[in-house]
Amino acid sequence: MAGAFSKTYERIPGWDGAPMGALVLVPQGQGSGPFPLIVMPASWSLPNLEYLGRATQLASDGYVVVSYTSRGFWDSAGQIDIAGADTVEDVSAVIDWALAHTPANANAIGASGISYGAGISLLAAERDPR
Repeated sequence: MAGAFSKTYERIPGWDGAPMGALVLVPQGQGSGPFPLIVMPASWSLPNLEYLGRATQLASDGYVVVSYTSRGFWDSAGQIDIAGADTVEDVSAVIDWALAHTPANANAIGASGISYGAGISLLAAERDPR
């Protein structure tokens, strides 16, 4: 059965402090957590709204979801580096932020995306063992 969740817009600091626009969805009325975390970096040139449908479904199913705009696009600062070190390191910064500001489970973290977001997720998974 689908559950309720909150949805907020946040400015999350990237690894170097550059603010990135993010949608943060947190389960509500489904216990106190912790809840599994899914980080979703947006595709090339698209905003964090790209995953709104999927993020809504995941949050309803009990996941904390952070869907954010990749650095240099739309509402995110920083320079575009085409899946370079800065962009990949941002995934870890988003995880750090989520663990500090949401009831996310530090032992149940995933990253997901489409196209550019998928590539960033895979590169980050190789770099960050969480």
